Amino acid sequence: MSAGAGWLYDQLREIPRGADPNVLVEWSDIIERKANEGSSDLNGGRVKFKGTVNDEGRFALDVDAPNPDAIVRLLTAIQDSLTLMPAITREFYGSVMVGLASEAEKNDGLAKDS
Repeated sequence: MSAGAGWLYDQLREIPRGADPNVLVEWSDIIERKANEGSSDLNGGRVKFKGTVNDEGRFALDVDAPNPDAIVRLLTAIQDSLTLMPAITREFYGSVMVGLASEAEKNDGLAKDS
């Protein structure tokens, strides 16, 4: 989960029609802040959930949740924020949450197999 989550970009390449990339950036900042509340960087457990808009106006999301606790905090922060978001933004971050949870389950299964 800590490799910048390139898988996330592949799964969520399409932003919902009508979504404002700047609003997605604002919400990524809110989610990152919530996920890191009360977390220290001592154990390398800080969540990175950084949305950016490039020169062409395209949204990109860089995600790094380096351990299981960070993943749980990130998923909780997204879940807690969904009801506050506009519908299109909620649709996007709901998909992000499902993708993160799915990837975390897959990684957990791989860890148990080794």
